[in-house]
Amino acid sequence: MKTFNYIFASFMVAILMLSACEPNKELYEDLDAELKPFNKTIEYTLTDLDYTSLTGAIKQYKAFNDTAIAMDYVPGILAKKFIALNLGSSAKVNYNFMVVDTVKAWEKVIFGYTLTAADYNAIGGFVATYDYFFNTPGYLAKDYLPNYLPNLYPTPEVKDSVVIIYNFNPQGTTVIPNADWYRYDTISGNTLGWIYQRTITELIECDIVFDEDDYYTGMMLSNPFFPNISEAERRIPIWLKINFPYALKGNKQLIQYAYGTALNSLTNKAIQYEYNGTDWVKLIGYKIEVRSEQYVFSQNGWVFDPTIRFKMGKADYTTIAENDPIPHPKYSDLGYYYGASGNYSNFDMRVQFFHLKPYTNVINEETTITYTPEENDPELWNLYNNEGAEAVTELLFQRILQEGLILLLEHKFPTAKPLSEGVEVHYVVQFETYHDDLSRGYLEAEYKCVTAATGVNSAKFEFVDGPRPRSN
Repeated sequence: MKTFNYIFASFMVAILMLSACEPNKELYEDLDAELKPFNKTIEYTLTDLDYTSLTGAIKQYKAFNDTAIAMDYVPGILAKKFIALNLGSSAKVNYNFMVVDTVKAWEKVIFGYTLTAADYNAIGGFVATYDYFFNTPGYLAKDYLPNYLPNLYPTPEVKDSVVIIYNFNPQGTTVIPNADWYRYDTISGNTLGWIYQRTITELIECDIVFDEDDYYTGMMLSNPFFPNISEAERRIPIWLKINFPYALKGNKQLIQYAYGTALNSLTNKAIQYEYNGTDWVKLIGYKIEVRSEQYVFSQNGWVFDPTIRFKMGKADYTTIAENDPIPHPKYSDLGYYYGASGNYSNFDMRVQFFHLKPYTNVINEETTITYTPEENDPELWNLYNNEGAEAVTELLFQRILQEGLILLLEHKFPTAKPLSEGVEVHYVVQFETYHDDLSRGYLEAEYKCVTAATGVNSAKFEFVDGPRPRSN
C-alpha cells in the first residue's frame, strides 16, 4: 500500500510540474513571435550548376534570353540557396544573358559572279553609262542578263544555275547590291537559254574577299584555298591581328574564303569576326553578356524588384532649372524656386548667400533683369522674416521633393508604368545639396509611378519617402 501511495504521489507531482511548464511555453511562443524575420542584403552570381539545374536553352547555353527571362527562374534559385533569408532581405543577382544577333551578316552573303566595269560596258546603252541597273521596266537586270550570260558562260549544261551580283539603283539615289538567280533550261521547243528565277535583295557584301593566291600563301598555305573550315577559322584570326594592328574594340570584318581539296571543287563561305580589344573573335549568332537585377523577399517569397535607382547628373539638374518658375536673370541652368544648378550639379540651399541675395543682370544700357526675393519669391521672403532660415530650408526641401523631382521623373521616364510583372515600380533619386556653411548633403528620395502615360500625357509619379541618406 505504501508503494502504491508513493507512486501515486510521484505521479501527481509530475502532473503539477508539467502544468507549471505551460506558462513558460507561452512565454517562449510570445518571444518567438516578437523576433523579426532574419534579413540580409546580399549579392549572388549564378553558377554553371544553377543554369544546368534548369531546362532547355538556359541549360544548353548557361544563359537566360528574351523568352526565358531571369525573373521567372531566379526567385526559385534564391529560395533554395538562401533558406535562412526572410522578409526584408534583398539580393543583387548577376546572371548571363544571351543577346541574339538578328542580322547575321554572314548568312546574307551571296556567292556568285559580280559584274565588272567591263561587263557593264559590254552590255551597253544606259547600263554602260551608269554602271548599274534601274528600278524601271526595261532597265532591270533581268531585261539584259539573259542575253548577256552566254558571254560569261559559253558552254553551259542543262539545269546549270548561276547567281549574278550587280549594282542596282532602286530610288534614283543610292546604289545597292542585288543578285539574280538564272537557270539554263528549255525556253520553248528545242530552244535553250538562261531563264530568270528570282531576285535576291537582302544581301551583304564582304569587307574582304580572299580571291587571290597571296591571301592564302601569306597564311603559309601551299594552295590558294583552305583545306577545311577548321583550318580557316584557326588562321584567319591570326591574319586579322597582323593586318589590323590598330583595330578598335567592336570593329568587325566580314570575310569570304574558299575551302576544299581541289581548285575544281571549292566551296565559298563567309565568316564574320569582331575585335574584343585583345583578339578577333568569330561571331556565332549570339553573345553572352552579364546583367544584374535586384530581388527582394516579400510576403510571397523572392520577387523581382523593378526599382529604378539613379544619381542625378548635370543634365538632370539643368532640366529642373530650365523649368524653374523663378529663373535666374542670367544663367539658364540655374533657378531660384528649386535651387537646381546644372553647372555645379546640386541644389543650392544657401539661404543667405543665394536665395535672399538680389541679383541684377545688365543686358545693355536699356535692359536689366533683376531678382529680388521680396518681389520674385515672396513666399520664401515672408517665411524667412517670420520663422527664420530653418523654415526656409524646409520649404526648399518641400519644393524639391514634392515638385522638382517629380518634374524630373516625368521628363526622364515619360512612358513609365505603375507595375512591372505585377510588382509596383519605385524610383530612387539620389541628389546633392549645398548649404550656407559650405557643407554638402548626399541624399535620396523615393517615388512610385501611379499613372501610365496616355496619349500626349506622360506618366505620373507620387512622392513616397525622403529626404534620407543615400543607401550607397
